Formats: sequence, structure tokens, C-alpha cells
Amino acid sequence: MEELTEGVGGEPAVKMADWVGLFETVSRALCRHSDGCDFVVYPARGDRPRIREPEARHVMTLSLRERGIRYGIEVPTKGKYQISGSKPDTANIDLVIDPDNKHIGVEFKCGQPSLSSILKDVKKFKGEDFGGTAFFHILQNSDSGSLPSLLQKYHSAFEASRQFPERGSKELLLWVLVKERKKAYRRLFGSMAEIETATLSLNDFHCLDV
Repeated sequence: MEELTEGVGGEPAVKMADWVGLFETVSRALCRHSDGCDFVVYPARGDRPRIREPEARHVMTLSLRERGIRYGIEVPTKGKYQISGSKPDTANIDLVIDPDNKHIGVEFKCGQPSLSSILKDVKKFKGEDFGGTAFFHILQNSDSGSLPSLLQKYHSAFEASRQFPERGSKELLLWVLVKERKKAYRRLFGSMAEIETATLSLNDFHCLDV
């Protein structure tokens, strides 16, 4: 993949609002059937099939192929990052969408991950020269506390990211899919700096039936 050129005047090279349609398509495909999507079978825990990160990523790559858009899987970072007390080393990005060499980094998350798991991905997003970034997060279901609890973890991770320098200007799309409820919640941040001070109330998210 070629070196990314930042947008003119420090503006993000990619408008993530243009990619909401892709995320909607993927969410609808994932929720169309309870036990799988086309040839992808969801593994069951107990008696309930569950969507994990690999299934979500696979379905997104199928949608990208249908659109004729290039992508990379588990793409190594250019920078080195200290994760969980280890010495700084290169890491991987789950999926890098590559339209016109304006790279979009996408990380897939599932369930209720630890704060450190979210923060390590935010570090990579800030440190890499992406045109745009996105989290695609899957919850199997949600109640009155689970979704606010998840958003609080993102809020804490975003706050903690202040100490890490940002390379270039980039937007971030936070997308949460709730499988059993067939709903998706999204919020678009105009810059990585914006996430550092943003509140993450559910009322600030756009809700979509999928």
C-alpha cells in the first residue's frame, strides 16, 4: 500500500460519513439470520449462535469485494506501540480498507472488552497515518446497563489517549451492532482530538434498525 496523503489544509483525507452505508449493509447481513450469514455459520455458545470478530470481518470483506474495493487483513503497523507492559513493537490492524490509497483502519471488537484492549487500538489509530478510522463493535444483546457500560469503557479509553500523539488528521466512526435486538448505534467524531473530551451518552448516538 502506498503512503497516504493527508487532506488539504489538515482536513481528514476520508469522510467517514461516506462509509456509513457499508457498515449498514454489513450489519443487516449479519442480522438477517440468527445462525449465520450466507455460507458463514455462527458458532454457538450454549444454544445461541454468536457473531464474533472473525465473522463480522469476513462479511465486511465480502461487501468490499462486491464494491470492487481493495483491502488488507491483519496489516502490520508502521509504528511501534507498547502493549500491556511489553517493549514497543509493531502491531496489526484488523482490516485496512484501501480506496484510492486513502487507507481506513477498522478494528473489530466483541462483547465487553477490557479498557486496555480498547486503548491499544486507539493508540494505533492515533499513531498511524490513516485517512479515516472505525470501530465495529458487536454485542449479542443488551440491557439497561450493558450498552452504557460499554460506552463508558470507550469514553475512558478516549480520555486516556490524550497522552499519545496523533499523526495526521482523521475522523473516527464508532459503530455498535446489537445482534438480538437488530439495532445499530453510530457516532461520528470529526477528529481524534474530539474523542478525548467527548461524552458518550447513548442519546448522542444515531440508532438504526437493521
